[in-house]
Amino acid sequence: PAPAPAAVSKGPAAAPRPAARGKNLFKVIDVYASEDADSLSLAVGEKIEVVEKSDSGWWFARNAAGKEGWVPSTFLEEL
Repeated sequence: PAPAPAAVSKGPAAAPRPAARGKNLFKVIDVYASEDADSLSLAVGEKIEVVEKSDSGWWFARNAAGKEGWVPSTFLEEL
């Protein structure tokens, strides 16, 4: 799937609230290369925590290293 155009809002401007540890865990099923400072690059097999889901199809996530950013939900599979 193609990433969202730059003009499309990926989610609310307010900082999302952290999700509870151990919940909302997903596995990355396709590589995604971040194209801006607001998104997070993904590697196949990586496990990430989804902090906030948006109806736009872009979800705010945190990786194991603690980096956060918006990711395309279609690249994720729920664990």
